[in-house]
Amino acid sequence: MSRYYTESDTPNIIFYKVPKVLILSERYKKMKPNALKLYIVLLDRLQLSMQNHWIDENGYYVRMSKEHGSDLLNISEPTFITSKKELHKLGLIEEKRVGLNKANLIYVLKVDYSDEDLYKIKQEDAEMVVGERKLKNLTSRNKKIELQEDKKLNSIKNNIKEKDINNKKYLVNKDTVNTDEIIHKLTNEYRIKGLSKEVCMRVVDEVMSNIGEIENLGGYLRTCLENTLYKSKVRKGEINPFERIQERLKGTDIPYYDWLNGDDDGLPY
Repeated sequence: MSRYYTESDTPNIIFYKVPKVLILSERYKKMKPNALKLYIVLLDRLQLSMQNHWIDENGYYVRMSKEHGSDLLNISEPTFITSKKELHKLGLIEEKRVGLNKANLIYVLKVDYSDEDLYKIKQEDAEMVVGERKLKNLTSRNKKIELQEDKKLNSIKNNIKEKDINNKKYLVNKDTVNTDEIIHKLTNEYRIKGLSKEVCMRVVDEVMSNIGEIENLGGYLRTCLENTLYKSKVRKGEINPFERIQERLKGTDIPYYDWLNGDDDGLPY
């Protein structure tokens, strides 16, 4: 019997769910392994509480004695207590005493995260996908696409080298630009924001064809990608361009006319 996973095995896998923030956020990076395991187990037990409607005025609760918890996690009772204290300190659980010889009610709280944490997780996912695509065996069609992209990047690099030979330096804040790093960083950023890889590469090609006239490559490329993203959102109906025009004309004497909703004579109301 093979021990390698296949798609048919997925429904039969029994597993714990781990919020990615617990692994990637700076807030939880120093959490001890036993405290992390305890939170994951409590989070799993919370689903059972929801199914059985174990709830009071504070919300759904979990019961776990120190004897049962230490046995389940294969740790000592003092270590189990220390792990619970750490979860209290991180704001991941609260407890309520219910009497002697009874296990406390444990309320499992949500993880805390910021916009920066979410961006970091999305970036991590995007980099993992890109890495996997490079490592796995590509089909003949994907190989052709990969070769075309490599040719574009090599062409860009060659153009930069030729211009450097002619003593043309591209400076940002008086430092020589690491062009490959700028392109990689900005195209990744705007792919996460919604642009496809192909569109990003077309923008890069257009910018690099005029690089001799550009003093700030990073700033110029960001502006071009931002304009392309804006046009894409307008085409998809995610942005109403007329609202932006009206906003810019506020406080000025310039009249605004919505020609899409005006009279047939083409004149303002």
